[in-house]
Amino acid sequence: MITGHDLRNIIAVMRNIDRDQIEAEAGRITDAFWVEFQANPYRSFLRMNDHGQAGVARVVSERLPS
Repeated sequence: MITGHDLRNIIAVMRNIDRDQIEAEAGRITDAFWVEFQANPYRSFLRMNDHGQAGVARVVSERLPS
């Protein structure tokens, strides 16, 4: 089960992902997508394909505290 603390950390990481991290894990993204991701990473994540979501999930997992 995800705790409130875990969820807070996930949300914080999602707000602080860098473009190069997404591109390293999920492939090249457009400037328009990057602007949208910066404004609302949660909605952008939900609109990504499975490959993109898996890439962002890897970035988040790597940045979460153990």
